[in-house]
Amino acid sequence: MIGLLAALSAGVEAHPFQSDEYSYRTAVKVSDEAFVGLVVLEVPIPVVLTSIGVEEGDSGPVKKLKVKKYNESVWDTMGEALTVSIDGAVQDVTWRPISHEMNGKAAEGFFLYLVQTDIPASELPASGYTVTIENTGYADEKMVYSGGASAVEPWSVTSSTADELLGDKKALALDQPGRWTRDDGMRTFAVTVAK
Repeated sequence: MIGLLAALSAGVEAHPFQSDEYSYRTAVKVSDEAFVGLVVLEVPIPVVLTSIGVEEGDSGPVKKLKVKKYNESVWDTMGEALTVSIDGAVQDVTWRPISHEMNGKAAEGFFLYLVQTDIPASELPASGYTVTIENTGYADEKMVYSGGASAVEPWSVTSSTADELLGDKKALALDQPGRWTRDDGMRTFAVTVAK
């Protein structure tokens, strides 16, 4: 899981587009231990500051409470909008905020929100499967997308939405425009893995 987080949030670089655009990044990692899914949402700082509702007379503890409640609402909204399927069968999973120093904090013009889920390998097909993460969150917002998939031997990724929509550019750094797409086909992030 740590390798997945490091790969997805390396440098915690924001997308290189307009400051009013949200972003979603989706990552999948498969190993003999588990399937792990990670989703990162970037929300423009002005949107968050307005939504938090901090007022001029608020004390430090009141401000912290408002930020905490807002962050929890974003993580909940993200989790409710994410559906995981294995070979077409919807899974009963829980998306939860991960422990990362930047989760719920501002960096490079955006607040970052990170949630993950996992399914133990014992509950997955032994020789291969297709995992799909369907994301319906923040559908009315101006959005850019990125993502990636990885596998630990003896597993390998045979196809993914990142391959289809980003091609060779999926290996670029997150601050490179080619690493991103406005194609909302990325909201249905499918990865096929096999041994």
